[in-house]
Amino acid sequence: MTEELFPPESVAMDSPRLAWLKRHGCITMSFEPHQRFGEFDRWIAGFAEGVAGKDAIAQWFCEECGKNGETTIGMGATEDEAIAELAIRYGVRLWNESS
Repeated sequence: MTEELFPPESVAMDSPRLAWLKRHGCITMSFEPHQRFGEFDRWIAGFAEGVAGKDAIAQWFCEECGKNGETTIGMGATEDEAIAELAIRYGVRLWNESS
C-alpha cells in the first residue's frame, strides 16, 4: 500500500472531457479578445485529428470554412457550447452522456 495521498498514476490520468477531445481529434479556438465582435465573438470546434498548435488550428478552421462554409464546425458562446454543437452535428455522444 502506498503512503502517498495522490500517487502519480492516479493524477496522471486525463479527465473524461480531455480524453474525449483527444479520442475524437477535437480542436477548439476562440478569437483574441481584441478581435471579438459580432460574429467573431464565439468559440469554434472541429474534428481534425493531428492538427495541433494555435497557428495550425487557425489555418485548419480557415481552410475548412472556405471549403465547406460552417457546415462541418460547431460554434457557441463558450467552448463547451461549440463542442456540443459539433457533437450533435456529427451524432457523437459527449463525454458526459450515457450510452
